[in-house]
Amino acid sequence: LESSEKGPNELNVIFKDPTSRSLVNATAIQTKLVAGDKLFSALRVFDLDKPSPLPGFSYTLSMIPRVYTTGFNAFWDEKDPQDRQISCVAVNGQVVAFNPVSEHDTELEVLKQNLAIEHNIPASNAIDTIMERLDRPFLDKITGKGFLSVYKPFFDFDENREKLIDCDIEELSRSSGSGILL
Repeated sequence: LESSEKGPNELNVIFKDPTSRSLVNATAIQTKLVAGDKLFSALRVFDLDKPSPLPGFSYTLSMIPRVYTTGFNAFWDEKDPQDRQISCVAVNGQVVAFNPVSEHDTELEVLKQNLAIEHNIPASNAIDTIMERLDRPFLDKITGKGFLSVYKPFFDFDENREKLIDCDIEELSRSSGSGILL
């Protein structure tokens, strides 16, 4: 809802739930509206600048997410307050944080270079190589087959492939220069 041009006491509907009562809660981040979908256990991102209210980005989770905007930046990092993260919290205690990155931002290029240096791989395919390693954690290791599902990321659904980068927090803290407090 937003205030109307007619006066501060009137509200206009700027977005309506696509399926009645499917969205648990929503929060605004930059120019987007991020909502938790309880019917499909998904995170939905709506671009309010587009004429269609349909979600432009959807990410399936293993929980019904309650969505919040958070700031995990260190207090000494002089970033814009708009540069915030999305946190999803479930009733069972699971917490997932997402850091939205613009495709025009240099953060991904810096991450690629740092991963390439750390793992001695060419920078051109650093992300693909790391994603392959994350997807097959037991490659070249002696282990039983029973633990593969235990160590796979809990949100590794087929429909999520190539939408996000899932990295270990320790690896990200060594490779990323984003200033996010881990």
